[in-house]
Amino acid sequence: MVHITPNRVMTHEHRHKIFFADVPSGHILTQLMEPAYWAHVGNKLNLGDEIIALAEDNLYRAHLLVLGKGTGWVQVFCLKFDELTKPFEMPVDADTSYIIEHSGNMHKWRVRRRADNHVLVSQLKTRDEAVAFLRQHMTTLTRDSRKIDAA
Repeated sequence: MVHITPNRVMTHEHRHKIFFADVPSGHILTQLMEPAYWAHVGNKLNLGDEIIALAEDNLYRAHLLVLGKGTGWVQVFCLKFDELTKPFEMPVDADTSYIIEHSGNMHKWRVRRRADNHVLVSQLKTRDEAVAFLRQHMTTLTRDSRKIDAA
């Protein structure tokens, strides 16, 4: 009978690490699979380590396994890929000259002016906060324009 010896069975934490990668918006799975993609972090990774890669725009989550590494390259295998959602869209009731978007785990929710891409506010925790900010901003603009017209 074939069996495995006790010294070959241990907790995962004692042998391998699980890393989290906050992948910038626009980076796609095929890019993550290229060995050069991980070149700058290869010294942190070892064979058998896992990488949980979450796209900053929350479009996907990939679970990767490190199969090999060398100077300037890391070979990974995709264990699982989940498409999470469609890109976040602007609420219907918001002004179309502004964009409300989720800009990743660093910048979170933000409000951006469409005409010049100027970010009015970022680091908002929820979409509702962004909508509330835009409503308040639009109210302020309307109030200020009435003052100018009255003068």
